[in-house]
Amino acid sequence: MDYFSHKFTEYNNKCYFMAKKFNGIYMLDLENGKTSFFGMVPGEPSMGKDLFKEIVCIDHKLFIIPDKASSIHVLDENANEIVRLELENRVSRYFRSDLKFLSAFFCNGIIYLVPYSYPALVTIDPYTYEITYYDDFVNESEKADNNLHAGMFMIGKRIGNEICLVHRSSNKLFFFDMELKKCLLVSIGNTANIYVDICFDGTFYWLVTAKGEVLKWNREKDEVNCIFNYKTYGVPQTIITSWNVIEKQIFYHNGYIWIFSYCYPPIRINTKNKTCELMEEFELGKYGISYHEAGGYNHVCIRTDDNRLYVYCHYQNLLYQYELLSGDIRAINLIRENDMHKDEFCVFLQEVSEDNLMIDKKDKKELNPIGKSIFRKLNR
Repeated sequence: MDYFSHKFTEYNNKCYFMAKKFNGIYMLDLENGKTSFFGMVPGEPSMGKDLFKEIVCIDHKLFIIPDKASSIHVLDENANEIVRLELENRVSRYFRSDLKFLSAFFCNGIIYLVPYSYPALVTIDPYTYEITYYDDFVNESEKADNNLHAGMFMIGKRIGNEICLVHRSSNKLFFFDMELKKCLLVSIGNTANIYVDICFDGTFYWLVTAKGEVLKWNREKDEVNCIFNYKTYGVPQTIITSWNVIEKQIFYHNGYIWIFSYCYPPIRINTKNKTCELMEEFELGKYGISYHEAGGYNHVCIRTDDNRLYVYCHYQNLLYQYELLSGDIRAINLIRENDMHKDEFCVFLQEVSEDNLMIDKKDKKELNPIGKSIFRKLNR
């Protein structure tokens, strides 16, 4: 059962997850491994699904980025207030009100919102709440796209002082310079290629194609070489789905390219000798989960810093915390048997009002019929 949406945010030894099937935010305390209900967002439907894409945490503020939700919301914990930031109503052939943004991050004093279908890259000043829109890439993106209903970009990732926007249905990448606020369009390799993610090792860029190839790109010389292929290498596939070769996430660390996929086991590739190894530390069977129960590996979201990797399997409600230097791994089950989480789903849904974001959980022990009926609805 997928209780939470695909994205999560790690900040100050806590992880924030957005409820998938209603308006709610949950918080995982990484110290004790316990998940608790954080609150609902006022002004959005209480039973809205997939409302939020991501949370950006800055000091005592949480910037809640919309997916299907209508606005950006800022929770100021010190002031105990919510500020609502309205987005411009922009017209584009791409735009879908239910899929606005891919991701968001904070860099050099500014929050960047990476678009999926919203026709602009959006920045927010987290102190003045000033919003700025950059859209010089939209026309070029539309020209390159034969599948406009699918959104503009596959992923947007910060690399140095640029945001690399990977186009969803062509071999084109858009590099947005965060200092100059200008976008550069680059075509890479075969025109039939579609890329799903990118990373940088300090010298070369590494891309994963929709067909499961890993390419090394020398940007200065515009040279592209294929160094790995899922099919020819024989990486075992754990589930057959329509997205089995599409959803992959890649990052570089200490001489290795790591790749996490919906439907393949995690692998890492040595960038010098091109050897590949399966990352058996992330084997779900070690945690009492079979492939059948899991529906595949389903590693849907990763987060990294200098020394730590977080991997989220959202169908299993499982979060891995992996120490990149020591190789130590910890698996945290966000919804545990005989834990308090399922009961709290029911209690909070009936007790939270649109005017009250933060809820006191003390002494709420009984489940009444209204809460039970809502919980049954969520689990259909």
